[in-house]
Amino acid sequence: MYLTIFYLMKKKEKNIELLRELVRQPELKNKLGKNNREVAIEMLSRKVFCRFYRNILVGVE
Repeated sequence: MYLTIFYLMKKKEKNIELLRELVRQPELKNKLGKNNREVAIEMLSRKVFCRFYRNILVGVE
């Protein structure tokens, strides 16, 4: 996590420009938001978490 924060701080000007671009293009912002939400649900949903945790408990990979 610290590496990510350091990377983002190092690339501050580029990140500001990317954020400005999202403000200028709300449809792009909405598309990225929707895609990120779908990825988060796919990877971090309760069902996925429970399956992962159960596999740890029973030793199945």
